[in-house]
Amino acid sequence: MADNRNRMTLQLTGWAILAVVLAVTIYDFLVANHGVEYFRTFPAGLLIVLAVAGLGGVIFIVTSHLGTDSRRKLDLWTHGAFATCLTGFFIIQGFGLIRLWESILSAGHQSRVFFLLMLSMIASIVSWWLFIRKVRRVSH
Repeated sequence: MADNRNRMTLQLTGWAILAVVLAVTIYDFLVANHGVEYFRTFPAGLLIVLAVAGLGGVIFIVTSHLGTDSRRKLDLWTHGAFATCLTGFFIIQGFGLIRLWESILSAGHQSRVFFLLMLSMIASIVSWWLFIRKVRRVSH
């Protein structure tokens, strides 16, 4: 009985958080960011959003009809691609910061830059760790 009550409490909390996030997002779009005005002045932006949503829907439908082995392979490929992209971002960011190091020192932002660099390095390491963990789980 208590387990069922905890599950229901978690579900209600999740729905409440989702409702608050949705309300804040709608407020930001309509009031704070003037989203309707943006798409009125830039209608191609709405077409881009619709194209991305349509492509995402097609990808979802196609992947939902894949078999178990194909989904597992796709999952490994996407995790590997994500880890590779994060690592590439980290390397590019590192080279960019090396080129700008004199400006960073003169502005006194070296601690912020170091924090961002470490954050991206940790994200890259964690993504590779998750990928390797998933590969090991699938291969055993």
